[in-house]
Amino acid sequence: MVDGMALALRAAGEHLRAAEPVEVARAEIRRAAARARPPSRGTLRAAVDPSALGDGVRLRVAAGPLRMTLEGDTVVLEGERRRLRLPASTVPALQVVLDRGTVDVADLAGLDAASRVVLARRLVREGFLELDDSAPGSVRHPR
Repeated sequence: MVDGMALALRAAGEHLRAAEPVEVARAEIRRAAARARPPSRGTLRAAVDPSALGDGVRLRVAAGPLRMTLEGDTVVLEGERRRLRLPASTVPALQVVLDRGTVDVADLAGLDAASRVVLARRLVREGFLELDDSAPGSVRHPR
């Protein structure tokens, strides 16, 4: 096992010595750009329009699956390429999102109305959720 690891490390070292740093950087930039996703639907609207999010708005997971892990007094929400730390008090609301995939802001459990909107806005801004304008009965601009 040690011999195999030593061979692999030697081969990796030789590969790195032969690599041109500028070309490696360009290739990595191209690779990262190719996997970048455009902003989720409604991200800008939710960020700048206070009326874009409220109890009558339906949201859906933008890119899944999502995972939730408790770490002391915080919860870590993980998606395809993102991690977000939130207060543990958001666990009931996040569990609704994980269980359903599509959720009305009003259904985010365990939070008052203002906290539901704050959490929804954060999850949309960070790319975990997006506005679901296509849902029957969805409200585009609650009053």
